[in-house]
Amino acid sequence: MEIRDRYQKEIAKKLRYFANWLPNNPIRIGDVGTLTKMNFETDFNLLSRYPDVAKPRRSKHPSDIQFYSEGSATITFIGDAVLPSTEKLLESKNGIKIKFKKPNSVFFEGKGAVIQRLEHLDILKEKIIELRQSGRWEEDLVIVTDIVEIDYSTIIITNEKDAEVILRSENDIELADTQLASVSGSFKIEDKSSTEVCLVGEKKLTPLFKVRRLKKKLFKKTEKLSPLLHSRIEQEYELDYLEASQL
Repeated sequence: MEIRDRYQKEIAKKLRYFANWLPNNPIRIGDVGTLTKMNFETDFNLLSRYPDVAKPRRSKHPSDIQFYSEGSATITFIGDAVLPSTEKLLESKNGIKIKFKKPNSVFFEGKGAVIQRLEHLDILKEKIIELRQSGRWEEDLVIVTDIVEIDYSTIIITNEKDAEVILRSENDIELADTQLASVSGSFKIEDKSSTEVCLVGEKKLTPLFKVRRLKKKLFKKTEKLSPLLHSRIEQEYELDYLEASQL
């Protein structure tokens, strides 16, 4: 399994979002494209063409996100850093070491995550149906309706066993917490052996998203036509979330 596939599979399972690949690739709410496995390829942005069909709503309160591959990552403070749980000063050179026991491991931390989600989906659905009926919307197209924008992200993906990342600081650092998402201003990457992706404290990423697709729903409609009951099959469209398990 490729590094990308493993990363996207783990994120989908644990966080219930699709993972943007690469994590720092641009993706916008309203983007329309196709999903191959879990990899999204953008074709165009619907809101750029039709800005009145839907409006995004932002969550009011930022949150933090943490996810590590189970039983994989260990974090060692190798600098003059205060560990909050003990308030004990660890004596050594300033730095942090993240070691991964297993290959293909994922380390994901986000600080200041805000969700954007499209509203007025009925209007959006009608526009997509119109495009579909006029031959301008292929059956396999999906639209990005939810994105997670993160102020600071640390995302590390390894490709070998015993991979490690070492972050060093030139100054004495006292860590206010153990989250590494926003350390880039204080630390520099000294070593990132056997890592496929190593983004530390990256600003303003959109690494997570959800998509919806237009889907036909068949249902039976029964009418009373005196003196008989008459049934017929009708169809309508739904704009439903596409889950990773459906791919």
